[in-house]
Amino acid sequence: MSYTWQDSGTSWETVFSWLILRSISRDTVLHGMALLCCRHSSPSGVPATPLGGRIPIQTCMDPPLDIPGALAVDLVGHDGGQAVGDFNWTLTVTDRSTGWTEAGAVRTKAEVHVVAALESCLRRYPGKVLSLHADNGTEFMNGHLLRFCHTRGITLTRSRPYHKNDNAHVEEKNDSVIRKFVGYDRHDSQAEIDLLNRLYKALHLLVNWFLPSQKLLSKVRTGSHITKVYDRAQTPCTRMLARMDVSEETKRHLRATRAELDLASLRHEILHCQEQLDEMAKWKQPLAIKKRGNYAYLSYDGGSTRMMTRTEILLIVVWVRGMGRSYLN
Repeated sequence: MSYTWQDSGTSWETVFSWLILRSISRDTVLHGMALLCCRHSSPSGVPATPLGGRIPIQTCMDPPLDIPGALAVDLVGHDGGQAVGDFNWTLTVTDRSTGWTEAGAVRTKAEVHVVAALESCLRRYPGKVLSLHADNGTEFMNGHLLRFCHTRGITLTRSRPYHKNDNAHVEEKNDSVIRKFVGYDRHDSQAEIDLLNRLYKALHLLVNWFLPSQKLLSKVRTGSHITKVYDRAQTPCTRMLARMDVSEETKRHLRATRAELDLASLRHEILHCQEQLDEMAKWKQPLAIKKRGNYAYLSYDGGSTRMMTRTEILLIVVWVRGMGRSYLN
């Protein structure tokens, strides 16, 4: 009895395709898969997202929105110069008109944590939120944030890929507020998140009620020289009170809060949080034992030192003798 491909129910097209696949090498298959993946990417190299067409782009060359409630958001990483593993982030929210700034710490860049921190920051913002501007990171370009803005009537816009100047207002606050008061140490624990949020509650009062800033009014280029003109330095609270499009109820709340503030207690709270954060960050860094005269010190990579206690010296001496080596000589 003869056996044919027709008897087995397999078409000649299937057999031919099977023979071709057997003749293709593994590298050729991987190369074809890479080409297929590239078809789903944008020409600029930024991965295409189905939300890209639904979120409009706003650039630094567009006319500025000089109204309270036009907010810009960004994330600042606390990786300590080593972006490995999970570490904490800070969400910065800035009003582009008045300079009002809020911040909140998050565990990771997951969209659930980011939206929760954003909701907490918006509760402290005194005015009505009209728009939200973010970069192209996946922590912002996702359906979770899009639904959050849609349900609250907030317009969501985004920057151009690799154009930080499109989000310049919040980028400036990342340096003048977050880096100035928190620094560049690594923070990666829940205890540090709680401490950061405690610090940001105090900074909410200090930055918005006591720290004045200037706004750029105009700039003129003369050859290679640029002349910039700024307005008079004012606090975000003062700018809010001077606006005619801010409700009287909001202004009364701002004046009442300002009358109750104590700058000395705010300074004490901020310094206390900073000292605790510094202490947590120091113990994560590698230690080195140094001798200075008749004293031994623990030295950190950051350059700071502290004198060792008698108990620490005794434990180290016992360990060194047990290992048969002496590191204190």
